[in-house]
Amino acid sequence: MAQILLGLGSNHQAEARLTNALKRLEQKLDQLTTSDWFESHALRGGANYLNLVASASTDLSIDELRKLLHQIEDEQGRTRGDEDRRCALDIDLICYDRQQLTTENYKLPREDILEHAHVLWPLALLCPQETHPELGIPYAQLWESRKDTLLRNQTLWLLGK
Repeated sequence: MAQILLGLGSNHQAEARLTNALKRLEQKLDQLTTSDWFESHALRGGANYLNLVASASTDLSIDELRKLLHQIEDEQGRTRGDEDRRCALDIDLICYDRQQLTTENYKLPREDILEHAHVLWPLALLCPQETHPELGIPYAQLWESRKDTLLRNQTLWLLGK
């Protein structure tokens, strides 16, 4: 089974959509565990987001998993595009079994880990000793070294579970 990390976020009916998404993920994935929830300013304007990170195990391939994540997003009303700055649900595959790969459609591990507080802080809390697949540095250590810079670029509040 592959060990995976997912990033989830929403800024439109966020609590209900994230809760529904987690229920669906629990049905399809094994050993689903979630970080605390965070509220963050939207990076490109719009309403604040609720964000969290989840870890799980799966027998699905990367492509099958990405298809499942898009299906869950669509079920929760996700529309692609940025017309009104509302996002019903965004589920990103952050890591898949420590693989390092780049395709036309995605990169693993996802660059958001190092670029956004709403990804790295929850990771540091959920799996502090797990290491970044490319850098080999634990997420807690990465957060400590990058938090001042990341929090200058994005305001984030820890809400709890």
